[in-house]
Amino acid sequence: MTTSLECTDTARNTFEMVNMLKKYKVDAKDVKKSSSKTTSTSSTTSRAISPVKLDRAAMEKDWDVSEDPELLKVLNMAKMLGRAQPPKVQTYSKNPLFDLLPATIRRLVNPKAPVKCCVASLQRNLAGFGPNGDISKNQKIQLENLMKKVMGVAYMPEDLTGKFSSLSKLNQREQSKFFSADIFSLTGDAWMKEPGSVEWTDGKGVFINNYSNFILWVNLEDQLRLVSVAKGQDLKYVLLRLQKAVARIEEAL
Repeated sequence: MTTSLECTDTARNTFEMVNMLKKYKVDAKDVKKSSSKTTSTSSTTSRAISPVKLDRAAMEKDWDVSEDPELLKVLNMAKMLGRAQPPKVQTYSKNPLFDLLPATIRRLVNPKAPVKCCVASLQRNLAGFGPNGDISKNQKIQLENLMKKVMGVAYMPEDLTGKFSSLSKLNQREQSKFFSADIFSLTGDAWMKEPGSVEWTDGKGVFINNYSNFILWVNLEDQLRLVSVAKGQDLKYVLLRLQKAVARIEEAL
């Protein structure tokens, strides 16, 4: 208990209070009972006479501000400011180059695991015909005629000579029979024998050498796609043939 009275005044008032309690014989239990009754009566009375009725749902209706558009805009801006900027993507332009020389290929080690076949492919687009296979019909026909000449016996060695077929000139039965050859099963192109799987328009053709281990696609997806294949594990032999074909075609062009 704290008071602003002096010590002597406090002591005197305390003695007077004790004398009064002794005179009227007031018990502490009676004080507690009377105070509790007074409190309950006053609280009951105040509730009974209060004319105000509060609706909790109505009061809390406007408390949810999570969908406030202005608040969402501020939160989104805060997220953007706190987010780390993505690193800049560096792009490098490099001309494609088949840089495997025969000496480098011969130092490779063939796979030791038993494999059914080895396949190596290479896509090329020729200068003067555009950067991809999406060229006009006249350009496709010109490219097909050019590759017919390049793949002739005048430019190709004996192991790369063969026959060029213009697929647009074959009917559906001839196309199905043509793609039933074993080499297309090895290269994964046997699906083309299904009618309607590929639209064989003018300018699309394929060259197959006499040993059935090298294919040159013309105007299929890319302008040129060279594929070298062999049964078994001799990957070096497959790469050497592909390297020779690329070198001879570049010399002829």
